[in-house]
This record gives sequence, structure tokens and C-alpha cells, in this order.
Amino acid sequence: ADHIVGLHQHGEGLYPTPYTPEDFLLYRRKCKSVCPVLSPQATQVLVACYRDLRQNDKTKKNNSYRITTRQLESMIRLSEAVARLHCSLTVEVGHVRHALSVMRSSFTRVEAPNIEVVIPTSDRNEAEGQRQEITQEQYQRVRALLLTKLSADGIARDGMEEAALKQWYCDTLQEVGVEALLQEGVLVDLVIA
Repeated sequence: ADHIVGLHQHGEGLYPTPYTPEDFLLYRRKCKSVCPVLSPQATQVLVACYRDLRQNDKTKKNNSYRITTRQLESMIRLSEAVARLHCSLTVEVGHVRHALSVMRSSFTRVEAPNIEVVIPTSDRNEAEGQRQEITQEQYQRVRALLLTKLSADGIARDGMEEAALKQWYCDTLQEVGVEALLQEGVLVDLVIA
């Protein structure tokens, strides 16, 4: 990072590099030629980490990722890559731990809290009213549709009646049962409120 920042600040050639391009190419060629093998201890750590990831995946309901055998294969490949960078012929426990930390940092968790909507019962006091929760996913889905409608044809500038917006939303739903349509009507009311 220091090298890249230095290049941008001082221009090419003004910032000394610790390695020549030839040294780097030689190192890269050496790393590519190494074919590390998993040590028994590294295998045990991989199995334990995979098992832990799978168990944590079961207990959390709203994770955006699911741990599968593909992640296990990725952990093995990353461990081998770390060993290769160290020019090691065996994958050691430290290589596995490093690969696991890289993998964990790449997981994207979308655990957004539910949104609490307060529907005022009187015009003056918004603290009083009916409280209802909707999921972040529901809110984002309805909001995206409503914003698409409002931004189309300059409606956002001119405005649109709430009832007309709700009617438009319900009309866009295709072949939905009466009960589901009523639920969607309540949902759009919550988002508009």
C-alpha cells in the first residue's frame, strides 16, 4: 500500500521499490511451481472450521450466505495458496487459519433489523399509534416499486394521491389471491406511513 500511495504522490521512479520486477517474476514462478500437501493437523483444523461454519449457519436464520462444500473447497484452495506464498511444501495449521480469516472477511451478512412503523391514531401525536413491524426485505421491495412509479413520468414533481399510489401498487401484483392482496395492501400502507 505504501508503494502504491508513493507512486501516486511522487510519480514513478521516485519511490524506491524493495524488489526489482525480475525478482518478483522469479518469486512468482517459484510460488507457482510449489504444490503443497495438506498436513494431518491442517486437515483436522479444516474439518473443525467447516463443521463450526455449518453449525453457525444452521442457527442463524437471516444469513445471506449458506456454507456448502464449495466453501470447504475454497478453504482448501486458499490454504494451499497461502502455503505457496510461503514456498512451503505442506499446508500447515497457520496457513489454514490465515485462509479462514480471509474467507470469513469475505462473507457478506445482511442481517438488517425489522422496521417498526408507527401508524398515528391522532393527527397531533405521532408517538401514540399502532406499532407494527415489517421485515427489511419487505420494506425494500415495496419501497423500490413505489419509488420507481414516483420517479416515472415526473410524478415525484407533481405528486400523487396516496390512494392512487396504493391502487397502482395493488394493480401491479399479478395473479395474487384475495388474502395475499389484502396483506400487500396493509404492507404498502405501512411503507407509505
